[in-house]
Amino acid sequence: MPFDIPDRHSLGYERPFQGMPKGQMRMPILRNTVDVAKFNPNAVLPYELRHEDFQMAMQDVYDFFFDVNSHLARKGLQRLDDMLRPVIMSVFKAQVIYCLL
Repeated sequence: MPFDIPDRHSLGYERPFQGMPKGQMRMPILRNTVDVAKFNPNAVLPYELRHEDFQMAMQDVYDFFFDVNSHLARKGLQRLDDMLRPVIMSVFKAQVIYCLL
């Protein structure tokens, strides 16, 4: 490896991507889970939606980003959200959640 950094498994970080300054590391890629305790149990949901529908849609989004970012990291590339402009990423996430619900 051309960089002088500790083993990625010992720190929980992925390897640096091409062109990253020496000694600098990327954020770890973690599999997130939905925290249902943060949901408002008193919320009135339209169209016969349930809290479970939102939980499943959110978990699908988390799993999608974990899979994509893990694959990109194995290829030595940046995470998807680091490669895309914030506005594009925001629209992309909104469209994914819209399609899942």
